[in-house]
Formats: sequence, structure tokens, C-alpha cells
Amino acid sequence: MRFYITKRTNFSEADRLIERYYDGLTTVEEEQKLHKFLMQPNLPDKYRAEQALFGYLKASKKQTKFLFPVYLQRIAVVALILTSAFTIQTLVVGQNIAYAIVNGKKITNKVEIETIAMNSLREISSTNNEVEEGLNAINNTKIVEQQLEVFNSMDDLK
Repeated sequence: MRFYITKRTNFSEADRLIERYYDGLTTVEEEQKLHKFLMQPNLPDKYRAEQALFGYLKASKKQTKFLFPVYLQRIAVVALILTSAFTIQTLVVGQNIAYAIVNGKKITNKVEIETIAMNSLREISSTNNEVEEGLNAINNTKIVEQQLEVFNSMDDLK
């Protein structure tokens, strides 16, 4: 014959079992009685701590949905709009376009830009021989030897 503590019986028995439980003196049968007792709904508030400790508090049937505050909703909408605009700008409009301005005219055709650039380089190289003369001067061994003698004489002075 099993005896379970109920609200109708004396709460002093439950209090005694809780005290024995905390002291580590309860038997398996006594813990089962305590379990049955704490599973009951509408117990006095003094048993809430034990119900929470033993995990017997039942979750309320009314589940609340998590609602973002209005300002967080607005921030999320603005962030979504800005992200979308940035993505569209990057993917669609953000394509690089090469252009050059020659004599005040904007040219976007790459082939035409390359042709004008090559013609300009040819024109510069045919009219100005300074670069070629400079390269010839470097290749001239007499100039190199003269410069080396200058550096050697500086070392001798030290």
C-alpha cells in the first residue's frame, strides 16, 4: 500500500520529506512521494522553490511570441534597404568603365584609347631623342669609368 502526500493531507508530511531530502536522508520511496506531491498544480508558494529545484514547474500553456520592439523593426527594415541598395549598386552599376579625355573630349572606346596612346608615344619618341641619348650615354664606358674614378678618389680622401 502506497501513501502519497496530497494537498488534502497534512503539508507537514511534505515539509518533513523536503527537510529530509536536503539532509540527504530520504529513501527512494520517500523521494517518489515528494515527486508526486511537487507535481501537483496550485501548490502554495512556499513550495515553488522546491518545484523549481526539482524541475516540476510546468511551463505555462500560453506561449508568448518574441516580438521585436518597434524601433528594432524599423532599424532592421532600414538595414535591409541599405544592404539591397548597396548590392544593386555593386553588381549592376558598379562596373568599371575605362575612359580618357583627349582635347576635352571623353572617349570610352578602349581600342580608340589604345590607338591614341600608342600614336602619342610614337610621336614623343620620334621627336625627342633625349631618352635614347641618355641610354647611349650610360652605355658609354668612358663616362662610367670617369664616375668610378671620382668615387675612388673620394675613398682615398677618407
